[in-house]
Amino acid sequence: MDNANLRGAKLYNVWFKDASLLGVDFSDAENMVLAAPFEPSLSRARRLRGATLPDGRRYNGCYNLKEDIEAARRMNIDTGNPKAMADFYGVSLEKYLRGQE
Repeated sequence: MDNANLRGAKLYNVWFKDASLLGVDFSDAENMVLAAPFEPSLSRARRLRGATLPDGRRYNGCYNLKEDIEAARRMNIDTGNPKAMADFYGVSLEKYLRGQE
């Protein structure tokens, strides 16, 4: 599944247990289901901006994915400004900052 483009996919009842997620584009994807121990494999994804994670929460930038950051820069968003980045990810400032801890 490496480098797959799942941008905007509606992933109902999809189970990514043991899947390799290297370079997968999950931006704006919904309803991803992973076995809890495998959620860290999302850090190997290409993009997650706008994705709904397995626990129902929206991705908050916690993995600082290179292509998400590059997209923000292309949109002239100050990537050093936490409020601007929270808006970019579509989450509250509090949730963005929690993801950066």
